Amino acid sequence: MAKIQNFLKSGELGPVVLSSSPTDVLDECGTPHETSRKLNPLILRYGEIQLTFLRTPVAKSPRLHEIQISMRPESKGSDRTNAPSSPLFLEDITLWRATTRPEFMTLARKSGCSLIGEGSSQVVFASGVIASFENGVLDSLRLSNKESTQRPPQKILDEREPNLAQIRDMLEESYKANSVGARRAAMLILWAALEAILRRAALSRGSAGRSSVAPHSLIRELAASGFLSPSQMRLLEEARQIRMADAHGLAPISHPPMLMQELADLTNYLLSRTEIH
Repeated sequence: MAKIQNFLKSGELGPVVLSSSPTDVLDECGTPHETSRKLNPLILRYGEIQLTFLRTPVAKSPRLHEIQISMRPESKGSDRTNAPSSPLFLEDITLWRATTRPEFMTLARKSGCSLIGEGSSQVVFASGVIASFENGVLDSLRLSNKESTQRPPQKILDEREPNLAQIRDMLEESYKANSVGARRAAMLILWAALEAILRRAALSRGSAGRSSVAPHSLIRELAASGFLSPSQMRLLEEARQIRMADAHGLAPISHPPMLMQELADLTNYLLSRTEIH
């Protein structure tokens, strides 16, 4: 089952993440309630959830470009609503029906969701999810891969990537910074090592010149391909948001006590996997 709170925090909606293929979604979620006639974009609807797939110049097959959840109060009780057995059943949907903006903001902050922008009719979360409001009531939640419609993103090229020994040096430097209490510096260096090893992982899987260097896209691509587990994706997304706040001088996000150790363990694990391949 899916939780809207998880979607706000990580961009993960049950088994569905951006860059998933239509086949992946159909295998995990079953037959949609509606399917578009067009194949590009291909639209699948599961109750309140609309999934849009695009075929782009850098993708050989359609990939999930946008997740949109309708939060309109009038859709409550619709015969399109998912059954509790569905992987996309929104188990916390009752928390969000006919939710006013103040109620929504209170719930989002209590859930630990970080904001990066707030306007009169929209709120943007660090996960990339955009909450839209109409007449002061939550109308929709949307997450899209903007890179698909903007200028071509910078791609991974082997010749400019650090080798495994250089990545280990970054990891060691992060340990030293953390040992003297420089947690922000340690996070920035550790994240650099993580990004490097994720790019190496993409290269080892034959994605040279195709995968994006943008960390949020890279994480979702590797998760959609099965290289990263859902729990690893959630950990990386949490760390990405903390690193973003640290790097750009935003209001600090508290570091969970074990986060640095968990990230270091994950980096070492990914290093070992990359060495094997």
